[in-house]
Amino acid sequence: MGINLEINSSGQGGAALQTSMIWNEEARLAEQWGRVRARLQAEVGEVEYRTWLKQVSFGGVAGDEAVVLLPTRFLRDWVNKEYGELIASFWQAENPGVKRVEFRTGAP
Repeated sequence: MGINLEINSSGQGGAALQTSMIWNEEARLAEQWGRVRARLQAEVGEVEYRTWLKQVSFGGVAGDEAVVLLPTRFLRDWVNKEYGELIASFWQAENPGVKRVEFRTGAP
């Protein structure tokens, strides 16, 4: 089992462009996540945000699914139940390509 690596004959310019495009997309998604978090904080208030939502982190976007991460199963389930629809609606407002939000246990 091996890994095939194809290098295009145009040199490293294509790889640099692809890396730049990936970085730009990651930066755009990080900005969107920042706005989602700010809206959550404004919507639920500082105390509730610090208690339940501060530990929510961004796991990425794959296709039409945004992934958010929480450190424990309890917190994952609770945040999904209490705030899942709100988080999904804020994500969809920021990025219409996001159709659903997946809540997972894990670290960023």
